[in-house]
Order: sequence, then C-alpha cells, then structure tokens
Amino acid sequence: MRNWAIDHGWKRGYITHYVKNEGNVPEGTVFEQVISVYDADNIILVVADTVNTWKSWPAEDSNVTVEEIPLQTIGDFSRAMKTSDRSDNSQMYMIAFVKDDVFEQFQTNGTKTDFETLRQMAVTAAAKIR
Repeated sequence: MRNWAIDHGWKRGYITHYVKNEGNVPEGTVFEQVISVYDADNIILVVADTVNTWKSWPAEDSNVTVEEIPLQTIGDFSRAMKTSDRSDNSQMYMIAFVKDDVFEQFQTNGTKTDFETLRQMAVTAAAKIR
C-alpha cells in the first residue's frame, strides 16, 4: 500500500481481477476492481489522487494520452478516465468513485475494452454499499 494512502486514512482493502476471454484466444478483456475503506473525512481526496496519478502518466510515456471522460455520478463522487497508447493502439478505461467511507476503482484493458460494462459494474457495486 502506498504511503499516501496510509497517510490519508486507508484502513483495509483488496484487489480482484477478472478476465473475459475472447473464444479460444488466451488474451481477452481484463477487468480490475479495487475496494478500500478510508476515514470518511479523507475519502474524496482518494478519487482526486487517482485522477492525478492517471493524468501524470503521459509525462512518463510520450505515446500515451490521457483524458477525463464524462460520467454520470456514481456513489457520492466519481470520475472516469481513458488512456490511449499510440505505440500499440490500445486503450484503457478507469472509473473511480466513493460512497460513504468506501473507495472503489474499476479498470479495463485488453484486446477489447468495454467502458459500458465497466460503468455497469461500478453502478452495481455502488448500490451494494450499505
């Protein structure tokens, strides 16, 4: 866990990965879900830090462009990002949201990125937070 997260009240969390295979092809679409619990007074800062981390990516790789994309609010506060890599024509999407004291980040990449499925996963996850 990054020091930034611990310094901002991270309590616990986990990461899961799902792979949607495309037929017999070993590659497919990868979905990642990060779930963390933070102190409620710092929770919105986590989304901002996540977005800033994504925005700093082009400084590390000139082939990568990053843009924030419109997203109807999920949970209490949310943002979505898209990256494109000119070197291999790949794309990646990320949705980060907070609800109460829970932070979730969903990400997809692979041979076929699927933003709508990613969005539906985030909406479903937010509805389950009680």
